[in-house]
Amino acid sequence: MAVGAVAAAGALSPAVANAATASPVVVAAPATPAAPAADRVEKLSYNDALYLVSDTSTTPHRLTFAEWRDLGYPQFTVVPAISGTRYVQQKGLIDVYAVVDTDVYKLTFERWVAAGAPAPQVSQADAVKYPYFDSIFAVTKLSADPKQWVWHHLTLDEWVGQGMPKAETVPWVQGALYYQMRDREGKLTDDIYAYLHGEYHKLTFQEWAAVGYPTPQPGMPSV
Repeated sequence: MAVGAVAAAGALSPAVANAATASPVVVAAPATPAAPAADRVEKLSYNDALYLVSDTSTTPHRLTFAEWRDLGYPQFTVVPAISGTRYVQQKGLIDVYAVVDTDVYKLTFERWVAAGAPAPQVSQADAVKYPYFDSIFAVTKLSADPKQWVWHHLTLDEWVGQGMPKAETVPWVQGALYYQMRDREGKLTDDIYAYLHGEYHKLTFQEWAAVGYPTPQPGMPSV
């Protein structure tokens, strides 16, 4: 066979030649699944409650001791504000409240600044009072749970600033204390008094029932 024929027979086809000289194809490695959002436990610097915070939820959850134990007693971080906290302010008043799960905390100015001075959501407040006390309160019901009702005792100036609203008479106001009188011999009598912001009132049975039959403290302190 002629040398030329051998050379022709051994020549590479254009397709094979191109494949031999082309850059190698880089195959991408399979994508690594994103790590699940890490849960963490946070604690306010001014309260002992522990809260579970997750990147997948905008609402923190207050842990019971049993829940904390079941999680393996994870370490917690002390913070000036729990992630996901909601801040509210009653209309026309200056106090700011932090709402964390079912808990409501009235913030001092320093704690509000430490939290980053967040702009609060302004909420409407209703004026309420006991039928037998002069004190008027502004109450904001953040939910059906009374634990999330924000109460504020209105001063005269605040009440005037609110437009002197007529207060609705209600059977229960947060902050009232109840006492059972003693006689001269020190024995407890059947007389039960309600005390609220410097005012005393002897309750009738119907009034005591209306506030849920609270257990009174023995004796009565001076105003």
